[in-house]
Amino acid sequence: MVAASQTLDLAWTAHAQPPRVWVLITEKLGDNAQVLAIADALGWPYELKRLEFTSVPRSRAFKPLLWELAVDRSSPLDPPWPDLLLTIGRRPSPVALGIRKRSGGKTKLVQVGQGDSRVGLACFDLVVGNLQCQLPVRPNLVQLELPLLYGKAATIAAAVAQWKPQFLSLPRPWTALFVGGATAPLILDTEVTRRMMAEVKHLMTCEGGSLLVTTSPRTSPEVTNIIEAGMPANGFFHRWVRGGQSNTYPAILGLADRFIVTGDSISMLTEVIQQGKPLAIYPLPSRRKSIWRWHRHVLRSLLFRPSEAATESGGWRGGLGDCLIRLGLLQYRRDFSRFHQQLIVRGLAVRFGTPFLPVQAPPRDDLPVVVERIKALFGKRSA
Repeated sequence: MVAASQTLDLAWTAHAQPPRVWVLITEKLGDNAQVLAIADALGWPYELKRLEFTSVPRSRAFKPLLWELAVDRSSPLDPPWPDLLLTIGRRPSPVALGIRKRSGGKTKLVQVGQGDSRVGLACFDLVVGNLQCQLPVRPNLVQLELPLLYGKAATIAAAVAQWKPQFLSLPRPWTALFVGGATAPLILDTEVTRRMMAEVKHLMTCEGGSLLVTTSPRTSPEVTNIIEAGMPANGFFHRWVRGGQSNTYPAILGLADRFIVTGDSISMLTEVIQQGKPLAIYPLPSRRKSIWRWHRHVLRSLLFRPSEAATESGGWRGGLGDCLIRLGLLQYRRDFSRFHQQLIVRGLAVRFGTPFLPVQAPPRDDLPVVVERIKALFGKRSA
C-alpha cells in the first residue's frame, strides 16, 4: 500500500501542479478537526471554505441546491472549481454536490461521515464512515475504527504549561468530566444532568481527588447552570463561551488522570483515547422510538445488510434503499451505543460505574488508508 501511494505521489510530482483542493468547514470544531487531518495528511495545498447556514431545508426530498447557505456570511464559492472537495457533516452535503454540478462533474467529492440523511453513498466518490454511522457496505466506503482527530499536541502542551500552576493546589487524582449536549436521539436535559452530577459527586466522595469540569458548544445554559451549582468543594469548573478568550479543555485533556465523558460526544471520547488515559462513558438516555421510527429501523435492516459483499449499488436492496433515502422516506442511522460497545470491548473505555481501567492497546491509525484511497481517485489522471 505504501509503495502504491509513493507511485501516485511521484506521478503527481511530474505534473505542473497538484490537484486543486477545497475543504468545507463549519462552526463544528470536532468535525473540522477530522476533515483538516485528512487535508494535512494529503500534502496538497488546499483552500478553507467556511460555511454558515440560515435554515434547514423545508423539503424532505434531497436537492443539491445552495439556497440554505448564508452566502453573505460564507466564504466565496467561485471558479476555478476544485479537483477535490473534502467535506464533513450533514449541512455541507448539498453545498458539495452543488459545487460538483457547477464544475460540470469534474470535482471529486470526499464525504466524512454520513452527511445529509437524504443523500445516498453513491453521490460521493469516497465516503469515510465513522463507526457510529450505520452505513451500508459499498466499494466507495472506508469504515474507520475511530474518528480522525489529530494535530492538538502543540495546543495541549501550551495549555498545560499555562494552566498547570492553577491546578497544583487541588488534591489528586484529577478526574475530568467533559460534558456535551443533547443530540438525536440522546437526551441531556436538566433531569439527566442532576442525576449525572449526583452520581459523579458520589464517585468523588468514595475515591477522593478533585473534579475538573468543562462544558462544550452543545451544552445548554440550563444544563451548564446545574453543573456549576452542583460542583464539589475540591474542583474546577469551566463554562464554555463562544468567542471566549480562554478554553481549559486542552489543558484538562493533557493534565487529568482519568476521564468521564458524556456518551453524545464522539470527538471528546476519541481525544481522550488518543491521550492514553482511563476513560468512562456516561451513557445518556435515548428518546423512545415512534411507530414510524420502528418501521424505518426494520426497513433499513432489510435493505442494507452489512454482511453482503460490496457492489456498486448494493444490489436491488441497496438500490431501493438509496431511492427511499433520496425521497426522504428512509435515513442512515447513527448508533452511539454501538460505538460505545466497541470501545468497551477493545479495552479503550468502561461504562460509568465500572472501575477505571488502563488503556489496553493503542487504537489503529486509519489515516494512511484514507489518504491512499483519496489519491487513488486521481490514479488514472496522474498516470
